[in-house]
Order: sequence, then structure tokens, then C-alpha cells
Amino acid sequence: MLSQDIIENLDRQRLQPEMLPGGRLNIYALACCLSEALQRGIVPYSVAAFQQVLEDDEAFVDDLNSLYPDDAHAKEVGLGLDTAERHMLLEILAMRFTDRSWPILMDSEQSTRDFLVKMEEVLKAKGWDFRFDWEGLGYQRSQP
Repeated sequence: MLSQDIIENLDRQRLQPEMLPGGRLNIYALACCLSEALQRGIVPYSVAAFQQVLEDDEAFVDDLNSLYPDDAHAKEVGLGLDTAERHMLLEILAMRFTDRSWPILMDSEQSTRDFLVKMEEVLKAKGWDFRFDWEGLGYQRSQP
């Protein structure tokens, strides 16, 4: 998985402290966030761009750094996030790219579809990729 590759690559380079250059978010928390994004088909054009989006929310970074301080904690949750942090990650991405909250289960199907179409358009325009499994979740991509 890409997030494991990130950790292994950075470990091989022995970057100290365990953060990407210029960043506050530790590599293990970043890898967990990246894993969650990738599971949802959100593929940033670079790890640094993804990190920058996350680091705009200082409180989120502080929480992540305290919850995922090292490799053991990251591996404990399978390179993913706990529910509260996952929801916050998705909210940060949604607000950054669409100025809307990430749809929740209670949203209508049309509202969710509209959001996902918007998210796809904005991410692609910014050089990111959005590989949402439309058919796998019962959505027809051609219907905005």
C-alpha cells in the first residue's frame, strides 16, 4: 500500500524528526490519513500537497500527532484512522475543495451524488485524482 511505502521510504532516508520537510504532521499520522483518502479514491498529486491541506488545521494536526506518535500506533489501527479522526479528515477535504460538508448517511442519494460529482470536478481541476467507485456503490456516474 502507498502509505506503507511512504513510511518505509522515509525510514530508509532516515529523515529526522519523523516529519516531512517543513511540516508539523508526523509521518505516521500522515500515512494513516493518506491511507484513508486512498480508500475513498482521493489521490493527491503529491504527498506534500496532501500534507499542506491537512496542516491548515492546526488542531487536527496536534490531535493526530498525539494519537499516532509512532509506527506502532499507526500499525495498530492498520494504517487508517479511528472514526472521529476519519470524519474530521473527510470534513477537512470536503470543505477545502467544495466548501461543503462531507455527506453523511442521512443525506439524500441525490445530495450525495451532487457532492461527489463536485468533489471529482474540483480535485481533477487541481491535479488530484478521484477514483470513486460509482457503480460499486450503486451510483450512475452519468446522472449528476
